Amino acid sequence: MFLSMGNIAVTAKIGMLFIDFEPPHRLRMQGTASLVREGPVLAGYPGANIVASVTVDHVWMNCPRYIHPMRAISTSPHIPDTSGYATPALWKRIDVMQDILSAADAAAAREAGLITEQDYAALLAEGAVDGDG
Repeated sequence: MFLSMGNIAVTAKIGMLFIDFEPPHRLRMQGTASLVREGPVLAGYPGANIVASVTVDHVWMNCPRYIHPMRAISTSPHIPDTSGYATPALWKRIDVMQDILSAADAAAAREAGLITEQDYAALLAEGAVDGDG
């Protein structure tokens, strides 16, 4: 995500693809983005450090031919709640990753319980969704 925000800061041009799996629809969008780092817009997204505000230049429907039909089962645990808390990503709980995380992410990982690289590999092999475990 931070690479995307860096690209927006440098070029401001973006392209996005929105996919709806039930029923299958695809929408493409091109626009010009700016970064919002403070104020009421940012405050409207608990847990966010930055928000991209987009002026849409072009929108068009895109062929849904290769979209597999799927149905939503549950909401991702990584969507922040109203206080801004979101379940830490599983990879952030790997013990050797702690020195590259922000202090807040490292604290959340410790609270959720650190794991080894081997634990991480085993959880992925079992089909754990990032954040599960």
